[in-house]
Amino acid sequence: MPGGIPVWHSDLESIPLDSMFGFIEAYVECPQSIKKPFLPYRNKDGTLLFPTGTFVGVYYSEELKYAKEIGYTIIPICGYLFEEMESPFKGYVNSLFESRSNAKKMGNNALSFVYKLLMNSFYGRFGINPQSTKTEICKKSRRDLLFRREEFIDEVFLREDLYMVSYLTNSGKGPSYWDPQKNSAVQLSAAITASARIYMYKYISREDCFYTDTDSIVLGKPLPEEDISSSVLGQFKLEDRILEGYFLAPQCYCFTTEESEGIKKVFKFKGAGRSVITPEWFEEQYANPSKTISEKVTFHFRPDWKELEVQMKDSTTTLRTIGNIKRKSLLDESGKCVGTDPLDINDLSCLNNISTKV
Repeated sequence: MPGGIPVWHSDLESIPLDSMFGFIEAYVECPQSIKKPFLPYRNKDGTLLFPTGTFVGVYYSEELKYAKEIGYTIIPICGYLFEEMESPFKGYVNSLFESRSNAKKMGNNALSFVYKLLMNSFYGRFGINPQSTKTEICKKSRRDLLFRREEFIDEVFLREDLYMVSYLTNSGKGPSYWDPQKNSAVQLSAAITASARIYMYKYISREDCFYTDTDSIVLGKPLPEEDISSSVLGQFKLEDRILEGYFLAPQCYCFTTEESEGIKKVFKFKGAGRSVITPEWFEEQYANPSKTISEKVTFHFRPDWKELEVQMKDSTTTLRTIGNIKRKSLLDESGKCVGTDPLDINDLSCLNNISTKV
């Protein structure tokens, strides 16, 4: 993990990449021969891509080293270098993992889930954005004061002399600028996220990888036995052996698996339509990805801010497969999508503000 006091280097050209440890702005070139690129890039619309081509970004030194090993061209420009230290989370995570295992053995699924949340979400707290939205219920005098601020976002009139107001904190303006949480350490969260990308890449880059999402993979062939264990921290757990599946988009899939009690169907759909989606819809959508249909859905927890109540509400939602904006589709002669290729970009616009030789 990155520790110690970070040291800024405005010119890293003369320092070998292998000797660096920290966060580096670098010129990156990914050859088109890499069909599943490794390094992420955020475009001007804020979309996170994994493209081929040339671009500049800020990355953890260890993922730049890994990218270089698999065929990328990497030229460091500038960045913050840290001292290497042992992970401060080691004892915490091992202790929670043991407690979770014991809870499972006792059949206490609720407690096991609590331990899982504590393990999975803890590191993200160190990467919390210092700019956040704050909501408070206040009187009109306080509302009028907040309304004059540029950080003001929205308000809801509740009743006489009572408002619910939302506004930004640490917006980058005024005397309170950059007053981050005192127990944040974004370098730790960033290093963990980058290390996870390195760990997962050898699996998601396989030709038989049909789907991946954060810490899971769907493969056409089994993993080696040494990679699988439900009781060893950091190894994969075999969830299902899939007979047939449709993987249409992130958080949008359906598959069948055979269990002792018979055939089981598993499907996932992110959005309001998950209560009305059917396995048949996935098959129809795969045959015609542009198809859209409207369905009535019931929202069980719809807030009514004026009445300060939570109500059930019927509405209509559109079921569709979101268009692929992160990769380009490969079509056969009939127009059916048979695969995808990474987008190829050429964005060196930020180099205009960097005084160094590339």
